[in-house]
Amino acid sequence: MDPTSAHQGIAGVYQVLTDLGGLVAGILALIAGLLAYAGGLRQARATRKAAETQIAAMREQIEQSKRAAKDAEQARREDLRFALGLEASRIGEFVAHRYRIIPVEYGPGKLETIARSACETFKIERSAVLHESPGATALLEKDIVAAAVVLDEKIDEVNSLLAVEGALGRLPAVALMTAFENITDAAQRLRASTLNGSEAAPQPDDPSRGLAWLRPGTNRRPIAVGERVAH
Repeated sequence: MDPTSAHQGIAGVYQVLTDLGGLVAGILALIAGLLAYAGGLRQARATRKAAETQIAAMREQIEQSKRAAKDAEQARREDLRFALGLEASRIGEFVAHRYRIIPVEYGPGKLETIARSACETFKIERSAVLHESPGATALLEKDIVAAAVVLDEKIDEVNSLLAVEGALGRLPAVALMTAFENITDAAQRLRASTLNGSEAAPQPDDPSRGLAWLRPGTNRRPIAVGERVAH
């Protein structure tokens, strides 16, 4: 073999090896790229899964907070209902008792106006739950709020009568009894509204049954609350 042919042969082999090297390098680069891509996909999936887990945990925490707030709100609502119901019952009992006293002390042949010294006896003390319950209007149903407002107003009416007309010695007994009847109605309304659909407890007889004998033009004897009149 002459030198020229040998040189050409070596050059050919070198070219083949060079081409093979480039091909191998390209294949290796492709494999490396595929591996990197696959690793990136795994990392992305792991990152997405971790993010989804974290988001789910945050959502659950938010839901728990909402449930806790809702439970606390419901408990507050029930406490307010219970307190208002108790206050309505207390005021109803107080008024019923004082109402029965009036005919005994101010019936026919006796004083027709409430004595000044007796005004404090008939004054109604209110619980703060009627007008000092922050957030009550947002928590309670409209009928309960309305009933509480009416009862509060009727109590103010009685106390104002006692403070002004009573203090001047010119509060008619019949006017006080009428005002007490209004409070009884308001207290019963509030009590019923706080039951929220539950069966209401039997209400006492209308106290106005004991008022007719005090009105002008009647000769009826005093009728106690709850007493039945024989016909």
